[in-house]
Amino acid sequence: MIRSKKLRRRIFIYIVVIVLCTASFLVGKGYGFDKSEISYTSVLVQRGDTLWQLADKYCDGKNTRKKVDKIKKINNMETSDIYIGTELVIPSEI
Repeated sequence: MIRSKKLRRRIFIYIVVIVLCTASFLVGKGYGFDKSEISYTSVLVQRGDTLWQLADKYCDGKNTRKKVDKIKKINNMETSDIYIGTELVIPSEI
């Protein structure tokens, strides 16, 4: 009986620790706890567009390099080359 209580208490403590660790991980990653929502714009690349111009036009903020890197990551791009008729997803903020 005593071993059974100790075992249950130990299991309970392990479960609590796992839940707390998971919650802290999720908070650290920002899953579901951030009140601000990032909106996205879908843009069809036109003749003369560059990724840098689109980043300046559609994203708030000051660091163009970070904007371009984020756009490339979201659109699974390896380079900054864009082509007429390509649809890009652009975040409103970085």
